[in-house]
Amino acid sequence: MKTLLNTFLLFFIINIAAYFYLENVLVSSEHSENNLINTVAKLKITYPDFSNEEITQLIREDYASRINYYSPLLETRPPYMNGRYVNYTKEGYRKIKDQKKYNKQDFNIYLFGGSTTFGTSVRDEDTIASSVSLILKEKSNCNKSISVFNYGTPGHFSSQEFIRFQELLREDKKPNIAIFIDGLNDFFRYDDTTFTSFAVSRQMRSLNEQAIPAHYEYAFGKDFTQKIFKIPGELKDNFEYKENITYRFILDFKKSLYGLPIVKLAQYINGTTFSPMPMASFAGTNFVDNKEEKAKVVMNRLVHNHNNIKLVANSHGIKTLFVLQPTQVINYDLKHSVSLSQSDYNNSVHLQFIKYGYQYLEKNNYTDFYESKNFLDLTNIQKNEKRNLYVDPAHYNPYFSNKIALHIVKKITNSNFISCKLN
Repeated sequence: MKTLLNTFLLFFIINIAAYFYLENVLVSSEHSENNLINTVAKLKITYPDFSNEEITQLIREDYASRINYYSPLLETRPPYMNGRYVNYTKEGYRKIKDQKKYNKQDFNIYLFGGSTTFGTSVRDEDTIASSVSLILKEKSNCNKSISVFNYGTPGHFSSQEFIRFQELLREDKKPNIAIFIDGLNDFFRYDDTTFTSFAVSRQMRSLNEQAIPAHYEYAFGKDFTQKIFKIPGELKDNFEYKENITYRFILDFKKSLYGLPIVKLAQYINGTTFSPMPMASFAGTNFVDNKEEKAKVVMNRLVHNHNNIKLVANSHGIKTLFVLQPTQVINYDLKHSVSLSQSDYNNSVHLQFIKYGYQYLEKNNYTDFYESKNFLDLTNIQKNEKRNLYVDPAHYNPYFSNKIALHIVKKITNSNFISCKLN
C-alpha cells in the first residue's frame, strides 16, 4: 500500500513539474517559431521556389480557409476571402486563375466535391478546377468562351453537393456541365454526419430535455406534460445523439491520456503533435465495426445521389460527370509519399476504412451502376507514379491536380459534352 501511495505521489509530482515546464515552453516565441518553421518546411516540398515569406502567407490563408461558417441547408462553408493565394467569393465558389463572372452566354463548367476539389493547402491556380480551365483554354478550339467554377467545399460529400447543385439551379445559374468528384468524404461521413452534426445534436438535446418540457408544463400542466413524454415510450430516447458507446469511451480515454502533462512532455520531446486525433472527427464515428454494412450504405448513397443528380440535370439539359477520386491509400506506393507513411496508415482506423470502402466498391462492381460517358474512375491513375502526389494525407499537390484535370478534360471531350477539339 505504501509503495502504491509513493508511486502515485511521484506520478503526481512529475505531472505537476511537466505542466509548469510546458506552460513556459508553449507560450514562448521560440516554440511558436519552431512550429512555423516545420510547417513552412513541409509546404516547401510542394513550392520549392517560394520564399519563406510567400510560404508563410499561403499557410495563413490556407488555415483561415479551413474555418467553418454556417450556411443554410449546406451547414458549412469557407469564409469569404480575398487573399494573395486563396480567394473565396460570396457567390460560394473558390476563384480559379483568371476567374470570370457567371454569364449565361458562356459555356459554364461547375466542379463539386470536398476539400480535395476546393484545393486545401494549394494556391487558387493549382486546384483541379483551375487546371481544367487552363487545359481547355490552351489545348482546345471552342466556339464559346469557357468559364469554370470551383464549388468544392471542405468537408462536403455527395448529399451536400446535390443540395448545392439544386441551389444554383434555383438561382438560375445552371451550368452546361456539372462534375462531381467524390469518394473520400462519403466514406469519412458514412453515417451522414457533418461538421456540425454533433454540435447541433447537443443543442437540440438540451432544448428537448429542458426547454421543451418546461414550456409544456407551464402551458398545459405537469400531468399533461408527463403523458406526452410517455407516448410513445420514452421520448428522451429520440433526443439523444446515437453513437457507439464503447468506441466513444475508448476515444475519451485516449483523450484523457493525451491530456496528461507527462504525455504531452513526451510528445514535445519527440516532436510530435499533442492531439490524439490528427484528423477531424466527430461523435458517433466508428470506422471499426460492421465495415461491410457501412461500405454498402456509402455505395448505395453515392449511386442514388448521383442518379438523382443526373435526373435533375437531364431535365435542365445539363451534362454530368461523376468522378471516383484517387486517394493515396489505394493503388499508390506510400514510399513515394512525403505526407503519409505506412506507419501513419497503420495507426489510422479511418484511412483503413476508406481503403476497405474503395475495395468494396471494386468488389461489388460499382462502375456498373453508371453509363460509361457519365463516369470516370481515377483510382488507378497514380498506380505507376514514383513521385510525391500529395501535400498531406488527403489533398493533392499541383502536379497531381493537373493530372486529374487532364483526365477530366479528356473524358468530357470523348463523351462529346463539349464542342471542342483537343490540339
